[in-house]
Amino acid sequence: MVRVTTLDLEVDEDVYVLKVDVQGWEPHVFAGAVGLLQKHEVQLIVFELSPYTLCEGAKVYRGRLSAALRTAAHRSNPIVSPLSLVIIVV
Repeated sequence: MVRVTTLDLEVDEDVYVLKVDVQGWEPHVFAGAVGLLQKHEVQLIVFELSPYTLCEGAKVYRGRLSAALRTAAHRSNPIVSPLSLVIIVV
């Protein structure tokens, strides 16, 4: 049996780099990171973007996740710790 959890349940602190490489499941990982993105500072997010991820992500990114990303970007001090996204298109 494989234990499944979310970033919201596992991480309760600021994050310097959040690298997500889960072979197309990125939208689901981010859906489980809404609380992390709203409550804590995440300075750099790195993830892959494929056509499938983009289509699936359109469903997940609406609503709570897009609001969480906007909150994280607003909270970041652009001089000290800007929120950066590194998107690798595959």
